[in-house]
Amino acid sequence: MKKIIFLFFMLIGIIFAKDIDRYLNYTNQLLNYQFNLNGFNNIKAPFEPEIHIINGKKIKNAKILLKTINVNLLAVFNNKAYVLIKEYLGDQLIKEYRKWIKIGDKIGDCKVSSIYFQKIVLKCNNKILVKTLYKKIPGIKEIR
Repeated sequence: MKKIIFLFFMLIGIIFAKDIDRYLNYTNQLLNYQFNLNGFNNIKAPFEPEIHIINGKKIKNAKILLKTINVNLLAVFNNKAYVLIKEYLGDQLIKEYRKWIKIGDKIGDCKVSSIYFQKIVLKCNNKILVKTLYKKIPGIKEIR
């Protein structure tokens, strides 16, 4: 009964509507997903800053995306280490590859100074990075 009353009022509303074509066009656009979308050129990435370079010179207020390299040690064998290298530009992953390294090889700005049984030591400018195999997170106990 409620459906019949609802349909009756809908029919009366449609019959007495002044601009019925406007409503029909609007519902047609909604049902067929025909939206007019403009301004695709003005869409910007929300979290990455813009880089402004004009004629090879950086603009004063430009923010630069930093290139970072993440190194994970996968295996050590015969004084060589097998590492997974991920290169990021800002937050976006650019390149991911695996390679065998030995003492003296360079990874980005870092140089491999020594390779041990379960770790490697990388020397970067003023820092020393130690990458290890099978490193457990301190403070978390194993569940048995």
